[in-house]
Amino acid sequence: ELLFRAFLLTLLAAVVLFLARLLFGPLSRNDEPLRARGAVRRWFVAGLIANTGQSVAFALLHGRNPNVTPLALLNIGLAGAVLGWLYWGQGGILGCWTLHVLWNFTLAALALPVSGMTMAAPVFATGIRGAGLTPLSGGAFCPEGSLLDTAGLAVLLAVLVRRTAQRLPSGY
Repeated sequence: ELLFRAFLLTLLAAVVLFLARLLFGPLSRNDEPLRARGAVRRWFVAGLIANTGQSVAFALLHGRNPNVTPLALLNIGLAGAVLGWLYWGQGGILGCWTLHVLWNFTLAALALPVSGMTMAAPVFATGIRGAGLTPLSGGAFCPEGSLLDTAGLAVLLAVLVRRTAQRLPSGY
């Protein structure tokens, strides 16, 4: 989380904000409401762009994991975007760190592969055997490679971005 969210996402957002200043000029100094509106808009858009960049990097990092599929990489990118937006929208690392740890721990505790890697014997006996239908289970990669994960992550990301947008001052 420190590398991808706190460092890379913040660095990419700073670059986007710098480029916005070069392309669109500095924010107005004369009219405070316009200045604030422009600053909020730039912050929001910079977060969206930077989050896309760090989530692609996060997915590429997992590209050589065992049993990886294109759908699994898409889902890992979506997970990176969810984690990144938790960081950007909350302004802190605790939410994204907690979600990432809980996700990985839960999979490992159930003896399911975590990003294609099996960790050890299950902490909790669930009776789950085999991968079942690959599109629904993720196959040998794990639930991160399933269509259910795609749908869940896409909905969660949309909810988080919308919630952040709704918390912005009215008129933005």
